[in-house]
Amino acid sequence: MLLEFLHLDRNGRDALYLQLYRGIRDAVTGGQLTAGEKMPSIRRLSEDLKLSKTTVEAAYSQLVMEGYLVSVPQKGCYVAHLSPFSHQNPNENIGTVPQSAPAALRYRFSTDAVDPNAVPVALWQKHLRTALARTDVVTSYGNGPGEDELRSALAEYAYRVRGVRAHPSRIVVGAGLQSLLYLLSGILRERSRLIGLETPGFAQAERVFADCGLAVCQLTCDESGLCPDAPVDAGIRTVYLMPSGRPGSGAPMPMPRRTALLEWAKHTGGLIIEDDHNGELRYHGRPVPALQGFDDGNHVIYIGTFSKVLLPSVRLAYMVLPPALAQQYYARAQWYHPTASRIEQLALAEYIRRGDMDRQLRRLRKIYAAKGDLLLQLLRETFGDHVALVLQETALRVLLTLPGPMTAQQRADAAALRGVEVRPAPAYPGDRRILLGFSGIVYDDIAPAVHRLALAWPDVVVHTQTN
Repeated sequence: MLLEFLHLDRNGRDALYLQLYRGIRDAVTGGQLTAGEKMPSIRRLSEDLKLSKTTVEAAYSQLVMEGYLVSVPQKGCYVAHLSPFSHQNPNENIGTVPQSAPAALRYRFSTDAVDPNAVPVALWQKHLRTALARTDVVTSYGNGPGEDELRSALAEYAYRVRGVRAHPSRIVVGAGLQSLLYLLSGILRERSRLIGLETPGFAQAERVFADCGLAVCQLTCDESGLCPDAPVDAGIRTVYLMPSGRPGSGAPMPMPRRTALLEWAKHTGGLIIEDDHNGELRYHGRPVPALQGFDDGNHVIYIGTFSKVLLPSVRLAYMVLPPALAQQYYARAQWYHPTASRIEQLALAEYIRRGDMDRQLRRLRKIYAAKGDLLLQLLRETFGDHVALVLQETALRVLLTLPGPMTAQQRADAAALRGVEVRPAPAYPGDRRILLGFSGIVYDDIAPAVHRLALAWPDVVVHTQTN
């Protein structure tokens, strides 16, 4: 009976043992071979199929290892009892195949990319080559918390650029913000399972916390940010903040509110997770120092990233832990492998030490200032008083509120038909707020992109605008 299901192509590209393995596997999962049925011996099957015993033995060994057959000493092989799920043909797709992403539009007002003209690719490649040449260090996993060279460079950089105070031993390097949040969540679970966020929240962080079994509560805010009484009223001991550019408004948190929240943390034993997203990129005036630098060192967890300063594809971020949490981290650090590339860590350390990061920051501030100012000017000229504009400086985007009955999603769809990508503000579903990110779009594309928005939204164009 078994031979009826086996079709071997002796001139095929696949090895005969692999063809035999697949044929028996499919007969088991398809029900042609029933559970408990005894399989032919290796000698018998090799004779019937005119195959070597080695070929049959290799196929049987693979089937036993994967659990399709059970080997009974002195008796032979039998078809295993499989669960209903395992009867699924492994060659069949399970569930719905995700559709491919739509083709990118010509003009993209998004924040998931950086300006190609601002990318120091050649310089970054140089530092990568230098790191790769260090065969004594790149042939191993590396240090779990991060490379010592990078952590030392980050301690100096964070203090000089953001006012962050940290010994290198309290710095943990990871492959991006979410990677660090997963690591942090494991520590926070021992302390509290509820995290407070500023309204309207931050989807990427909320997803991580939910995956790790931590509940999220959006807290009361006013024009200055999170209200100091809100965590107390909600019984929350850990809050997640973006003081350099608050969700919704994009404005920095005023110093009086920062002080009030630090006092809340000190008096209650609370913790503040400070997401300093692009804090060093403020270009209209001096960047506002990080909240962590005003703390006594015990209540703020600082997180910094390099996605907009360097390259989004270089997934490097760092976290500064208070001493007590650092101790908790090191108590379990032996179980953690590094998540960030050791080669990229060494390259970034050299990039910082040689002053290339400082030069890049100065360059980016000029580039983003020019693009942000141009975008605001063109939007005002095109739409006039019909729209409300808010520059979210560190987020590198403009929040645009349009009048009329069309929702933000309908506006975005209309823009897409004109080849322009814009995004509804995720914090305000159903209303008329649009986000125009300018980190990725090149300077010369801003004017034609705004012109196409005028064609997409003719109901809000000023009378002087021509089509």
